[in-house]
Amino acid sequence: MDQYNSIFNSIYQVLKEHKLIIIDENEEKNRNAAYLVCVPILEKAIKYDETDTSKWIFELVSKLNIHIDEKKNLNEIFSAITLEIQALKDQLMDQQKKMEIQAGQIQTYESKLNQVELRLCQLELNEKLNDTKIKAFEIVRLFRFYHVDNILTHMYPKWNNWSKFTDEWSNRELEVMNLLDLDRKTTVPMDDQRIQTHPAIQNFIGPVEAELKQQVGFDVTLLDLRKIAIDRHECMHQNIRSVAEQRYLFSLCTNYIFPENYKFTTVLQNMINKLIELDEDVTTTKLKSFHK
Repeated sequence: MDQYNSIFNSIYQVLKEHKLIIIDENEEKNRNAAYLVCVPILEKAIKYDETDTSKWIFELVSKLNIHIDEKKNLNEIFSAITLEIQALKDQLMDQQKKMEIQAGQIQTYESKLNQVELRLCQLELNEKLNDTKIKAFEIVRLFRFYHVDNILTHMYPKWNNWSKFTDEWSNRELEVMNLLDLDRKTTVPMDDQRIQTHPAIQNFIGPVEAELKQQVGFDVTLLDLRKIAIDRHECMHQNIRSVAEQRYLFSLCTNYIFPENYKFTTVLQNMINKLIELDEDVTTTKLKSFHK
C-alpha cells in the first residue's frame, strides 16, 4: 500500500504543479476519495508490470476528473509523471537491493550462529563422552578386581592378574600377525577380527569369558574390557580405591545416562549392577579396598 501511495502522491503533485488540481477547503477530502478510486488502477499496473505507462496514467487522471485538452500540456505532464515514477522505481530497486544484501548478511549471521551452536553441542557431547570414559574405566577396573582376577588366578596361575594376562594376550596377537603375514605398520591387533577370532587367541581368552559369563550371568567380552581401558583419558583419570570411593562411584553410575554414541553402554550397565550386588547388605559387604 505504501508503494501505491508514493506513486499516487507523485502523480498528484505533478498535476498540482500544472494547476490541474483545484485548491480549496475540499482538496484533502477530494484527494482521499480520488486515491481510493485510483488504487485498483495502480494495483493492476504494478501486478501485471504494465509497460504502457501513458495508458494507465491517462486512466488514473480520468478518475481524478481531470481533462487535459492541449497536446503540448499532455506530453509535458505525462513526461513529468513518467520521470517521477521512474525515480520511484529506481528508489524501490535500491531499497530492494539493500534488503537483499541485509537478508544475505542475516543468513550469513544465522549460519555462523548455527555453527557456533553446533560446536557448543559438540563440546557438550565430548565433555559428556569424556566423563563417561572415566567412569567406564573405573567400573572396568573394579569389575576385573572382583570377578576377572579370581578366574585368572585359578585358570592361569602363570598369568594370574589382568596385566600379566593382557601381556600374554598381546604376545599371542603378534604371533598370529606373523603367522598370517600381516603388516605390523598398518594392522591394529585389537581391532583386527582376523587376529581376534584366530584359534590361538580364542583358545586363550574363550575359557575365561565362558567362566565369567557363568559367574556373572551376562556376556562380557574381554576385548571390550581392554578397549574401555584404552578409551579413557589418563590425564582426567582419578583412581577409585577405598570402599567409600567405590560406593560413591556406584551412586554416580546408578542413574547415569550414557551418551547415545557410546558403544559399551549395555555391558557397563550390566557390570555396574553386578558390582552393586556386592554391597547389597552393608553388614556383610563384599567390597574391599582396591589397590591395583
